[in-house]
Amino acid sequence: THRIAGAGNRRRVEVGLIYKVAFPVVGEGEAEGEAEAEASEQARERVWVATTRPETLFGDVAVVVHPDDPRYAHLHGASLRHPLLPRRLPLLTDDAFVDPALGTGAVKVTPAHSHADFEFARRRGGLLDMSLDVLNDDGTLNAVCGPPFEGVDRLDARRLVVDALQ
Repeated sequence: THRIAGAGNRRRVEVGLIYKVAFPVVGEGEAEGEAEAEASEQARERVWVATTRPETLFGDVAVVVHPDDPRYAHLHGASLRHPLLPRRLPLLTDDAFVDPALGTGAVKVTPAHSHADFEFARRRGGLLDMSLDVLNDDGTLNAVCGPPFEGVDRLDARRLVVDALQ
């Protein structure tokens, strides 16, 4: 890991850390909105992903697993709850995008903040929102992230997001 000071950010922030994030599996018949969020919070099954940039979680549009990974075979085609926003993400399969031997075997897709994720979304033929950008030009989080994250510098937001996930 390294410690850096971002442009306009006077305090040093540790980078290179890996954060594990849980995406709850949406149960059958769960309603949209608040009831869904409560039900998902109580769900036992979760798909875990690892990220070095938790502040970009707001731009996630899907989670992908390898089609032959037995850990996720029963979840193919399931929906997941975003851990911070009231929205669902599809659980997709792809044999080239995910290496089941690495990490959790599940990869989050953030097309506006990763070229590899953008190319994956493009190959999916427009099924995924490729433009869900969460950063303003000045490096602060934008309105997609909502309060209390909107307007916060991305490096400060990292800590806020990690705290919110705990």
